[in-house]
Amino acid sequence: MDARGETPLLVVADRGNRRILTFTLDGAHLRTIKDEGHLQMPCNFQTQDEWMVCPDLDSQVCILDREFKVVAQLGDGKAENGEVGSRRSQSRSQFTPGKFITPHDAIFLHSGDILVAEWLPIGGITLLRRT
Repeated sequence: MDARGETPLLVVADRGNRRILTFTLDGAHLRTIKDEGHLQMPCNFQTQDEWMVCPDLDSQVCILDREFKVVAQLGDGKAENGEVGSRRSQSRSQFTPGKFITPHDAIFLHSGDILVAEWLPIGGITLLRRT
């Protein structure tokens, strides 16, 4: 158990199958979370307090609660920017302003702000300020 009395979990982003898997640290499967309405291609996770940030290659960043329910879906530029694989060869001028393209990593900063890195040859970093 951790300092809060919770059992640590191994959380796996299985973006190819559009799901999240949870395991004990001994490798026993606990749960499969599949929510294609919100989690389309989850990449990884980072937690801060009761929240988990999950960048999603399908043009969004999700915030999940302790039960792995999506409480905020930030962006969803799929329709505007084309299918995931097609976006990597586009130029910045082809991207829809204010929309994510291919979020691949995201972290909470100590302030609660979120830093998002895009998976693009031309790069892309977005700072989301907590309000």
